[in-house]
Amino acid sequence: MKPQTKIRVAFAIGIMVAVALLMLALRDADLSTIATSLAESNLFFVIPVSAALMLQFWFKALRWKILLQPFTPATTAQVFPATVVGYLANLVFPAYLGEFARVYLLGRQLGLRYSPVLATVVLERFFDFLSVLFFVGLVLIADPRAPAELNAVGVVAGAASVVLLLMLAAFLVWTDTLAQIILKVTYFLPDTVSHKIAEQIELGAAGLQSVRNIRMIPAIVVTSLLQWAAMGVCIYLGMMGTGLEVPLSAGFVVLALTVMGVTLPSSPGFFGTIQLCFTLGLMPYGITASEAFAASIFFHLTIYVAGWMAGLYFLRQSGLTLGRLRKASIEQQSAPSQK
Repeated sequence: MKPQTKIRVAFAIGIMVAVALLMLALRDADLSTIATSLAESNLFFVIPVSAALMLQFWFKALRWKILLQPFTPATTAQVFPATVVGYLANLVFPAYLGEFARVYLLGRQLGLRYSPVLATVVLERFFDFLSVLFFVGLVLIADPRAPAELNAVGVVAGAASVVLLLMLAAFLVWTDTLAQIILKVTYFLPDTVSHKIAEQIELGAAGLQSVRNIRMIPAIVVTSLLQWAAMGVCIYLGMMGTGLEVPLSAGFVVLALTVMGVTLPSSPGFFGTIQLCFTLGLMPYGITASEAFAASIFFHLTIYVAGWMAGLYFLRQSGLTLGRLRKASIEQQSAPSQK
């Protein structure tokens, strides 16, 4: 299947998934209540929500700079524009082309080879899941206002973060052995799938160059935690924008669901996914589907507009257009092993 055709198929699937998720989120909601909540929302919160989003981008860029140190002495200020443009691309393009867009943009800007840069992006995903699980475990155990029924979830999330950290340590020590075991275990899968797994293992192993330097690990972990702390606060501020009275832990519960949700096929901008995650995540806090949906719209539109504005600014600074960026991203995605 041609790359352009794959993208069109991914876009069509994403739209269908978005419609289905929106219907699920609205199943127990009342449209008039949603409209009233949005009409009474406090627009002042647009400012702190947007500021928290930009802070999250900055910490993400700072971590990316650290991961890239074995390959380039880039500064955070050099990495930041590609980080923001990648977010814009994920708002516009399907199939997570935003990740390939930021890899392309940074490689073009700094004259880097494609594979090492992509390897750091693959490694980022691991630290993302580790950080989100850590925060969910922390807030659900430590926050006295968190629903009691979620305490067990907090314990599981905390334990999972420890397991993931041990897996990283094992992969650092026995990289080649574990890679061979994974490939043998997945021998029964179709060739295209096994090839993709092998490719991800190879990229992950390459990205580990950053964390083989023990002195860099604390900086990577701290910046990962700061990045997702900013995003959890960003979501919580979005809830406050529509007047929801929930503890801070609610923001991190919704964050965890959203991080898991966006790994599934979704539309550009993750419409439907965010709405359903708000609805499900706020249910244990006694928030109705209507209130949760309204909060998700306030939050989603705020970060969408802020992401568009910042992304277009840096895209213009790069001298590219969305059309050229889309074409380059598809080329990067379709032939990563050749770069």
